Amino acid sequence: MLQAYGGFGLISEPNYDSALLYFLEKGGVFCFAEIRGGGEKGLKWHKEAIGLKKMNSFNDFIDIAEYLIKEKYTSSQKLAISGGSYGGLVVGVAMTQRPDLFKVVIPKVGVFDMLKLDQYTVGAYHKDEFGNTETKADFENLYSYSPYHNIKETVNYPTTLIITSENDDRVPPFHSYKFAARLQNRAAQKNPIFLKTIYESGHYGKISNYKSYQEDKAEFYDFLLYHLNK
Repeated sequence: MLQAYGGFGLISEPNYDSALLYFLEKGGVFCFAEIRGGGEKGLKWHKEAIGLKKMNSFNDFIDIAEYLIKEKYTSSQKLAISGGSYGGLVVGVAMTQRPDLFKVVIPKVGVFDMLKLDQYTVGAYHKDEFGNTETKADFENLYSYSPYHNIKETVNYPTTLIITSENDDRVPPFHSYKFAARLQNRAAQKNPIFLKTIYESGHYGKISNYKSYQEDKAEFYDFLLYHLNK
């Protein structure tokens, strides 16, 4: 499983995850990608993937997927990708740009319609990160990688579970609803496209107590392992 965040100059620090240990015990291999756009390697690392340079962030993620396959850590039939929020965008771009690389795709509360991002909730405050749709250069750049707008009618995309939250005030759930609907309603799509809406929850899902947190993790890894082993 390959994951990433890689946005807003944020540093993704190590953390303990008992559910991930279960995945590893079942033979899984985990890779977290420190892609441009994050802050792991300093301010310049972030600035190399903002605005018109945003595609650098997604290219880094795709390059790492190719490296993992080339070096025999995995294959395109055993590689899953996942990410949340900005990481959901990374995953959405990767699957629409290079669907041949992945078996399973699980984006969480991701941004998929980049042309509508600035019209809702906090999106208006992220123009420094992504660009301004009212300028020609930024509009064309956003359109070039916007996952929703880059779905091709003739492509059978990987098995996908799109996860969103009913009351998300950062990334409105309509991004996930539109993305799922457009992926599903095509004759070429043979792999299943699932949409999971977590009710009565916000951007971080229903993790208000230990039980709900573990149930969420259990469902995630159950789906992941089932489809990777098919």
